[in-house]
Amino acid sequence: MSTEGSPKIVERGSFTVVGVVCLEPPLMIYAWIALAARRDEIEGIEDPHMLYGVWHRTPDHEGPGSNACLVGFQVAEAVDVPDGLAAYTVPAVRFAAFKHRGHIGHIGATYDRIGTWFRARPEVVAQRPPGVGAIEVYDTRQPIAGDYEFTILEPVLWM
Repeated sequence: MSTEGSPKIVERGSFTVVGVVCLEPPLMIYAWIALAARRDEIEGIEDPHMLYGVWHRTPDHEGPGSNACLVGFQVAEAVDVPDGLAAYTVPAVRFAAFKHRGHIGHIGATYDRIGTWFRARPEVVAQRPPGVGAIEVYDTRQPIAGDYEFTILEPVLWM
């Protein structure tokens, strides 16, 4: 596993992801499988090779266990959401874009390194627009191998 030292800072306009909600991180693989089975039902997919894991706070829950992950595809803003799927619109914010390279099982270590990066920079805080958490971006055009690379976007605010 490797994480590049400093992230790239990127501005991103709002965008919408449609897919499957997962409330239990250990069951995440099943959400990805369910998404694959329902891909053809989702209209307006911007790029079928790009998958998103959008961590967000569920509006009807508070406290531990209230985070959910919507795994899905970025879509044009005005699409009908099929029954059993969900949509989440990420507001326009600035992100720190971190790279993860290696086995997905080591993602926790990458998030630890991201936390260390934030703690070392008091002028930067993880800006959490209401409900928004980290966003994982996967490009399926690369082979799934030991050096698989994906991006983790963390909303940020420079003080």
